[in-house]
Amino acid sequence: MGMTNSSSGQLLSVGDGCQYLGVVAHEIGHAIGFFHEQSRGDRGNHVTVVWDNIKSEMAFNFRIETAAQWLGVPYDLGSLMHYGGFGFTSNGFPTIVTNDILQSGLIGNLEGLSHRDKHLASLMYLCDDSCSSPPTCANGGYVDSSCTCVCPPGTSGTTCQTVTGTYYEAPCGDQDITTAGTITSPDYPNLYPPGQHCVWIVTAPAGQRVRIQFGTFKILYRYDVKCPWDWVTVHTDSDSIPDYVNCGTELQNQVITSSGGRLALEFHSYGGGSYPTLQSGFTASVTFV
Repeated sequence: MGMTNSSSGQLLSVGDGCQYLGVVAHEIGHAIGFFHEQSRGDRGNHVTVVWDNIKSEMAFNFRIETAAQWLGVPYDLGSLMHYGGFGFTSNGFPTIVTNDILQSGLIGNLEGLSHRDKHLASLMYLCDDSCSSPPTCANGGYVDSSCTCVCPPGTSGTTCQTVTGTYYEAPCGDQDITTAGTITSPDYPNLYPPGQHCVWIVTAPAGQRVRIQFGTFKILYRYDVKCPWDWVTVHTDSDSIPDYVNCGTELQNQVITSSGGRLALEFHSYGGGSYPTLQSGFTASVTFV
């Protein structure tokens, strides 16, 4: 795990196109001893690897690391070390999906270390080793070098003893749609904001199916095989593996019908809304057939 017993340091190579803060921080994570989060042996409880969508020469990145240790820190979908859903895709469809569709926007964090990343680093490098009488932290909190508890999201108090919410942030959208109506991207018809992940789940009356018809559809464009920045997915049976992954104007005026009684729609925006002709979002009407 890292270079805990060396004063010589390590060389870190960052290739062309990877000079972004989140990518550099991810590589530094490897340098200090982190493995990919999706390499954990318990990943099947949280995510599914879609092998058919992975470039064959890059499949090794998705192997389970049997020798790795996570020192009791729980699996973290929001880890800086977790691949996003489309890492090394061969066809523009996801290579990793979360088992819970409502958590799909959590993977691929490039904003910085998560709470559990910091917890793992603290354990690896014995950051509380000088504490003569460390507190006992509850609910996933840990003791740092100041000998106090660092509390995870959704907790508070000196020992993280008070639960105030959940560790993971819920997505925007509406996951309980049961009537006909309209779904729009955030702030439509204005530019959609950055950093959004919304999930809508529509359930049809018994014996019927869900039909959505897109009107306007202006999502930042496809590059090569991927929608690398902003995208919309449609899940015709509401499970986590999408049947459609689209951007640009690809779904404009298109009609999609669910295979059963439920349909899920996801919207993801990464960058800022800078292109009014390309990022005004979408509108979709919902009916039942």
